[in-house]
Amino acid sequence: MDLRIAKKDDRWISLNTIVFAKNDIEAIKGVAGRKWMPEDKAWLIPYTISSLEQLWETLQGRIRRLDIAPDLLEECS
Repeated sequence: MDLRIAKKDDRWISLNTIVFAKNDIEAIKGVAGRKWMPEDKAWLIPYTISSLEQLWETLQGRIRRLDIAPDLLEECS
């Protein structure tokens, strides 16, 4: 999966890809507090360390290409 991760606001991180495969959706559903935003065609996960750790554990080995938005990278460095 090619995944783009971006900061939506101070509470949420958005996950976007062209197509979410069924097994990827099931994996994302394992992240506590996540929600689907149909108008954006994106998953939102809480902007917390534990959610990011859960996401990484859940999607490890599934991501072919990871694109992290510059604003999120700046904030994390």
